Amino acid sequence: MNVFTYGTLMNKKVIKNIVKADFESVDATLEGYVRKKVKERVYPGITALKDSTVNGKLWLNVTPNALTKLDYF
Repeated sequence: MNVFTYGTLMNKKVIKNIVKADFESVDATLEGYVRKKVKERVYPGITALKDSTVNGKLWLNVTPNALTKLDYF
């Protein structure tokens, strides 16, 4: 499975520390969304917004176990 990330999870060292595995990635852009501050949180969220984009990373061939760890993070 391929997984789009933005923010902290774009960092290969962070991903490797969380999932204890090394996945290839490519730069990616998510069309039709924008990053926004989440009230009372330190991390951003994304929400749909026409004519906007979110830059991120697309992690390739992520295992189901690694995805569970990323979801928990």
